[in-house]
Amino acid sequence: MPPAAPPLPSPPPWLARAFTTAVKHYQAGLHDQARQLLILTLERQPDHADSMYLLASIAAQSGDAELAEGLLRQSIAIESRKTPYWILLGNLLQRGDRLEESAECYKMTLSLDPNCVDAYYNWGNTLERQGRNREAMEFFEQSVRLEPRHVQARNNLANQYRRAGRLEEAAAQLEAARRLDPQSMPVVLNLGNIHMDNGEYAKALACFDQAIAMAPALAVLYNNKGNALRNLKRIPEALEAYGKAIELEPGRAEFRVNRGSALQTQGRLGEALESFRHALELAPEVAAAHGSALFTLHYDPETSVEELLEAHREWARRHTGGLGRAGRPFRNRRNPDKRLRIGYVSADFRQHPVAYFVAPVLASHDRGQVEVYCYASAVKRDDWTARIRKSAAQWRNAASMSDLELAARIEQDGIDILVDLAGHTAGNRLEAFARKPAPVQVSWLGYFNTTGLEAMDYLAVDEVICPESERAPYVEQPLRLGGCYLAYRGPDYAPPVTPPPAGKKGYVTYGCFNTLSKVTADVLRLWARLLRADPAARLVLKNAVLDDPLSQQICRETLESEGVESGRVTLAGQSPHRELLAAYAGVDVALDPFPYNGGTTTCEALWMGVPVVTLAGGRFVSRVGETILRHAGCGEWVAHSQDEYVQIALALGSSRERLREIRAGLRETARGSVLGDVKGFTRRWEDALRVAWKRWCGAPGEF
Repeated sequence: MPPAAPPLPSPPPWLARAFTTAVKHYQAGLHDQARQLLILTLERQPDHADSMYLLASIAAQSGDAELAEGLLRQSIAIESRKTPYWILLGNLLQRGDRLEESAECYKMTLSLDPNCVDAYYNWGNTLERQGRNREAMEFFEQSVRLEPRHVQARNNLANQYRRAGRLEEAAAQLEAARRLDPQSMPVVLNLGNIHMDNGEYAKALACFDQAIAMAPALAVLYNNKGNALRNLKRIPEALEAYGKAIELEPGRAEFRVNRGSALQTQGRLGEALESFRHALELAPEVAAAHGSALFTLHYDPETSVEELLEAHREWARRHTGGLGRAGRPFRNRRNPDKRLRIGYVSADFRQHPVAYFVAPVLASHDRGQVEVYCYASAVKRDDWTARIRKSAAQWRNAASMSDLELAARIEQDGIDILVDLAGHTAGNRLEAFARKPAPVQVSWLGYFNTTGLEAMDYLAVDEVICPESERAPYVEQPLRLGGCYLAYRGPDYAPPVTPPPAGKKGYVTYGCFNTLSKVTADVLRLWARLLRADPAARLVLKNAVLDDPLSQQICRETLESEGVESGRVTLAGQSPHRELLAAYAGVDVALDPFPYNGGTTTCEALWMGVPVVTLAGGRFVSRVGETILRHAGCGEWVAHSQDEYVQIALALGSSRERLREIRAGLRETARGSVLGDVKGFTRRWEDALRVAWKRWCGAPGEF
């Protein structure tokens, strides 16, 4: 029998004291002193796992991830049941974007301690970074249940509630977190973000100012302040805030995108485009920055149709390459006559122009032929949201879903035809469409151009927007609808039509209620020419940006430089929608901007009895006015040159009797026209979608 092994020598007492001293140095931030003691400890006791763990912590904080990981794995090999080791390794892997490995560490931690708050919290962070937001929410909820005083968990849980549109619950979590730690800047910042989502911009601004007082060198706070000011239409102050953000963090593309958007609202197109281009140079991988630049290009009359097409293709190449299905088959039944599941995706199921057009169509769908699914990608909801929701067989709150999750949900729902209502506008989900979750995908209504996506099969147009005689400048195949590509019905709260104001005032009032970004210097010059031709005429412009004095000044100075006295121009700001419609009582003839025509504003003017003059051009955005007027039975107000535009406007304004006749009958004319026939449009829309579906099924069909 072999002799018994001699007992291992006990570590000398000074080793324990050295480790304790190292811990105290570490906690005091004296990392060099702590490191020296830990190395000394490990020289005398190489298997001292706690020393390796603490040394790994120091290495991680100093940025040496490779050393930290090696020390942690060695610590775990010695003491595999110590949960802090697994937590730190998981956090290290998370920072290195090794998210699956990170999750395995937290899973191991919970197998050792099912109530480990840090494991739930950090695993939630990993899930959030993976875009698995619903699971992340559950993990943050468990963290808060186990430790109600966990401020960071409440803050992160609030972010998840916000994504899910549960704004009241998000605010409650943040208020609780603020009571626990009144000086937590992230909590105050996120509370400001919640106020932004609720449209409470003054409250949001107060939060951002408070956060700036706590962290005056943090650039994102000034950016968010700029967003609040921009929504309050305090554009010069917003530009100042964005400027401060850029000064503090010049390499952040988002700040330049927001600055560009603010400049665009003032009609300062050249400066806006320059800001967007700079953002793209800084972050060519940021899809939102690129999309904002694309959107703004439509205001530039110098950008050709071919250049627009290539710019959209480039966006798709850069941001959606490799996101397709890669040959994976669809599970949808190829039955050409089946009841179709149609999914509508939008961030604008609320009081918004998209909702004004889409709500009546959804309500008019033939439920025997169509089952409607709505994927709502915005957290803000209102009466229009409730109205649209009533028309949906299934409603999905998609704001909390990543593009990957949204695509998976759409595929799980078995959607046959997926309809994009956003294009490259704010809140779009084009990166979900790029994953091709539905067999047939159509872009309609929310964007006046191609998306650039190969995965988008069709773009809904009509014969005016895209004549068959012309080459379609889109990546998608044109889905030509009979009649107009949209339909309009005025809201129930629209006030009655009033007589034209010229009858009492003795002069004609021209007006435009479009966003100021469409009213470029070229547009103002043509309108000045019109006003010079009729020295008694007046001009009224109304939109939210004109609440800003500097925007008013820019507009007045441009007109004055063209010979139009300031006293002949009325500039009015925002108002509730009913009051906006009522303001048409002060307009005799509406003027459509160019090259980016109005859509909603043109329809609303017609509904309020006001004739609209439009200048047709050679691209989608420049033909919207024409298709609306022609299909409303008012094609004689479509001009094809600036000279003709002025002639039509002058002719309308010169006859008081003709204005009275138009005013008295225009709403009924519009209501009875192709434009106003919502049910007829919906049948044509359904028929076109059915043909697209039949084509996918392999059955013949023509648009």
